[in-house]
Amino acid sequence: AGQAAPATRAEPSRPAPLATPRGTPSAPAAYGPYTLERLGLSATLSVPAEWSLSRTERGVEFGDPTGTLLLRVEIVPRPAADARAAWEAAEPAFRRSLRDYRRLGLVDVRGVGESAADLSFTFTRDGITRQVIDRGILVDGLSLAIYFSAPRESYARTAVVFYRANRDLRLS
Repeated sequence: AGQAAPATRAEPSRPAPLATPRGTPSAPAAYGPYTLERLGLSATLSVPAEWSLSRTERGVEFGDPTGTLLLRVEIVPRPAADARAAWEAAEPAFRRSLRDYRRLGLVDVRGVGESAADLSFTFTRDGITRQVIDRGILVDGLSLAIYFSAPRESYARTAVVFYRANRDLRLS
């Protein structure tokens, strides 16, 4: 079943994100289009131009130059009838696998795909509390997830990456 189609981007792959933190994360100044094609769905969104790209089994990850910010885009088979139900079904696994997992919110998003919802939460990794927002979008029997994670203290000034990616999202 479904092999990932090659993702396209002008820059070559660079080292994986979230390596060794270097410096203070900040919102990027420049963005460029990126298209992920997988399982017959094509998703084009704006990503930070200077971030590293790493391919995963389910999609791609982009990491900032400090190694502390992560934007992940995945396309997987549809897990539930609607996006809210999908997040609620996934949450027990998050509680088991993410240290100090705490849900901050689960909000339905109108006008995106057949169903969409944003799950926001915190967890601890390497002694640092991270804040996450993850949009699940159901379309054509598939789920597209756009995930952004940052250290909690830098989340407010860097979450623009998530909102820009979603604002510019085009599905085909």
